[in-house]
Amino acid sequence: MKNTSKVVAVVVTAVLFIAGLMTSCDNGGGTTRREQPSQQDVAREQSDTINFGTDLSATVQGTFTDTEWKGVLANIRTALTAGHTAFSFVFESMFDGGDFIIVVKHNPNFDNYDTTRGGTTVNVNSAILNNQNDLNMTISNAVRAAFGNPDIPTTAQVIPSARDKNWQIYNCEQRDKHITA
Repeated sequence: MKNTSKVVAVVVTAVLFIAGLMTSCDNGGGTTRREQPSQQDVAREQSDTINFGTDLSATVQGTFTDTEWKGVLANIRTALTAGHTAFSFVFESMFDGGDFIIVVKHNPNFDNYDTTRGGTTVNVNSAILNNQNDLNMTISNAVRAAFGNPDIPTTAQVIPSARDKNWQIYNCEQRDKHITA
């Protein structure tokens, strides 16, 4: 009987030890944590198609958590709708085939956007996502620059005028030149 209770105690201890190992993991810093972040809390590459207007669409790409991604898509949809309202011919020309891509980047080597004339991709700085007015103007100007408008720079920063709320585009390549949007 003595040996049986010792065997049972050893087996129970071993089972508890193994269960403890299975529920914790090393995070690489020498410490152990018990919980893994949920999939929604981990930033990962995302890609979705946004539909707006009548039969217009754009693919949006970026690296965000699932929660952040929902906000990114909502803000960009709002900016695309505003741009389509203001520049319908340009937006219908650029987005009718569904080939247009908007890539949202963290810490890029440009201020608010970067594109090429005649291109179908616009890169947008994630830093402007929290200001819907800046994002609206950025998307509109980037699409117009990609469309080929020579008055809109292909790399630019949007600057609001504090007094009259007229927006201006600041040409990052020629820091002394202002172009009215």
